[in-house]
Amino acid sequence: MPSDLNQNLAPGGPVDAAQVHRIAKRQSLILTPGGFRHPSLVHHVDCDHEVHHSATSKRLRNMRTNEFRILKEEMVLPGEVPAFGRGWICYTFWMNETGSPITAFKTSWEVPPEPTTQGQQTIFLFNGIDPMNVSSSILQPVLQWGRSGAGGGPFWSISSWYVAGDGHAYHTDLMRVDVGERLVGLISLADSQDGTFSYVCEFEGVAGTRLPVQNVPELKWCNETLEAYNISQCSDYPATSKTTFSDISVHTKTGPASVTWSNATIVSECGQAAVVNASGTVDLRYA
Repeated sequence: MPSDLNQNLAPGGPVDAAQVHRIAKRQSLILTPGGFRHPSLVHHVDCDHEVHHSATSKRLRNMRTNEFRILKEEMVLPGEVPAFGRGWICYTFWMNETGSPITAFKTSWEVPPEPTTQGQQTIFLFNGIDPMNVSSSILQPVLQWGRSGAGGGPFWSISSWYVAGDGHAYHTDLMRVDVGERLVGLISLADSQDGTFSYVCEFEGVAGTRLPVQNVPELKWCNETLEAYNISQCSDYPATSKTTFSDISVHTKTGPASVTWSNATIVSECGQAAVVNASGTVDLRYA
């Protein structure tokens, strides 16, 4: 991906600096893995529902009854629908330019130790996938420390998120997990027709984290990411030097993809870095 000094980083990836807007802090905004959002735009998705999101319609479908719930478009003040936030610390990325759609993107990692200091920080770790326009949305199985719009506290928890560039964000139940627990984040293609794609995001084997998203643009930009907010000291990060993302696999309709990761480090004062190892694993370093 070409470097551009006029680009800023957003949770969907690098975007033109003109598209990133600084907003005044408001008590009403809540945190998502796509930055701060107005509460009316953050939607909990029950385990028997699926997301239908487009520029003209935001709906949740009950998969048992086939009934749709139209999400009310709240009146949101200017500045309360920010561009994707700027909390990405370091990440690796790969754009699928094979011409064959991605059918599965899987990553495994271990829940790291708790931070030594526990304040107001929120930490997100995930494998995510975006459309070619990486600022327009992201689908991601997220490991979280701290609080977000899905809930949480001073513990590790997981949920699946779909965050759109228009301000809306959707999440599953938040499930607590233990330090040392092995996680497998999986995003898979469920269907494609007439130029739109349907996906399922989940943590393998964890009931309640399955998030189906219907009829969205093709997802092409894979990433392994450390995102964080309200970090005031290096000990606010997990009490370990790194989290290793392993058993990474990307499949397209034609078979396993040959992935060459690029890496980017945005914040590094504690020694943070995204490192691509010769073995194919990715280290997201805190120190």
